[in-house]
Amino acid sequence: MNNYFSMNTLKSVADHLPEKLAASAGITGILSALGIHAQLVLIFIILEVLDIATALIAASAKCWHAIYPQTPGTLWDFWAFRKQARRWRYIKSDIMRKKSASKIGTYGILLAVCALCDVAMQLAGSPRFLLSIFTCILCLTETISVCENLDAAGYDAVHQLLEVVKARKDKIK
Repeated sequence: MNNYFSMNTLKSVADHLPEKLAASAGITGILSALGIHAQLVLIFIILEVLDIATALIAASAKCWHAIYPQTPGTLWDFWAFRKQARRWRYIKSDIMRKKSASKIGTYGILLAVCALCDVAMQLAGSPRFLLSIFTCILCLTETISVCENLDAAGYDAVHQLLEVVKARKDKIK
């Protein structure tokens, strides 16, 4: 049985290898052609998806702890429990949708403005840097948001990390 599975898996990989390699090379080529800005925006999009997923985990953890106060639960337990949390209105899709859509829309407008400013700076003979800096700031903001969501789900290691980040942030101000 085990040999059958591994042979079928290898055959499946071998059958579709050219398509997978072409798709991978195409995406890499497009990102390389668009430059660092596109790569930073793609990283930001991935972080935004992680932020939404961890917000769901945090809401599910809140529901989990309300129902099973003596059982700690794991990240996977909370992720799998999200349907029940939604059923019991701990997760409200209209609120999640509005919050995510407005945040992504606002960030999209700000990124477009930064890109236009970069083009204007390039036309004036100055280096382009605004979009890169702003995208990095957004990535850091989303990373902190992911940490806050995991902290709300009850992960102590993330809580300690957030305390360090907030202490550094207060020193910068």
